[in-house]
Amino acid sequence: MKGPSTEVIEELRRKGYPLLKPSEASSRQRTGSQKEISGRLQDKTVFGTDYPLFRPDKMLADLEAMFPPQICEKIFIKNAQRILKIGI
Repeated sequence: MKGPSTEVIEELRRKGYPLLKPSEASSRQRTGSQKEISGRLQDKTVFGTDYPLFRPDKMLADLEAMFPPQICEKIFIKNAQRILKIGI
């Protein structure tokens, strides 16, 4: 699966977030929230964590394993760009 863009990864690394390889989250059973994000909420969801309680690298890996690349791109980049009216 394709993950976040190179720019997003570089920005996370620049800010000191260590990035790991994707976890084994794809073997987990999908929850109701995951099903909703895959469907009607895919254009309304943006990436965020409760750092330092949840590590961004772990959250990125889990999301990449749970969702197809098109949805990950929306969650990581496209939805925030649209909501904040910015471009990268």
